[in-house]
Amino acid sequence: MDYENYLNTKFGNTANERKDNISQIVSSAGECNGEENGVSKYLQQVSLVTSTDKTDEENKMSLMSLHAAKGLEFPIVFMIGVEEDLLPHKNAISEDPYAGLEEERRLCYVGMTRAKKVLLLSCCQKRKRFGKNGSQTFNRCKPSRFLYESGVLRKGQDGR
Repeated sequence: MDYENYLNTKFGNTANERKDNISQIVSSAGECNGEENGVSKYLQQVSLVTSTDKTDEENKMSLMSLHAAKGLEFPIVFMIGVEEDLLPHKNAISEDPYAGLEEERRLCYVGMTRAKKVLLLSCCQKRKRFGKNGSQTFNRCKPSRFLYESGVLRKGQDGR
C-alpha cells in the first residue's frame, strides 16, 4: 500500500506521529497474541466505536464489526479479509456447520449491502500467522466462498 509514503506526502510534519500511532496499535494487538481468547481480550481493551464515529462530519472513517454495521449505510464500504477461515470464520463452521455457515453468510450480506455507492472487497494471497511461542509462518489464503456465491468472483478469477 506504500502507506508510509502516503503519510509523509499528505501529513509532512505530523507523519512521524501518525506512524507511531500505527506502530502502537500493532504492538498492543501483538501483546494479546498467543493468549487464550486473545482477540476477544484485545477488542475489550480497544473501543472500536467512539463518540467521533457518531457525528455527521465529512472526511471521517468508522471502523466497526459487521455486527455493528447492521442497519447503517455508508457512501463507501471496505470489507477486508474476505477469505476462507475469516469470512466464514472457521470457528463458526466448526461449532455448527450448517447454522454457522448461514449466520456467516448473513453477516457477509450485511457488510456488502451497507455501501450506498462503492463497495471494496479485499483478501490476502498470504497471511502472516503467529504461533504461541512467537514463531511466524505465512499461510496461503483462499478467497471466501461468498465471493463466488455472490458472483463477485468466478472460478479461476482469483488471480491464481
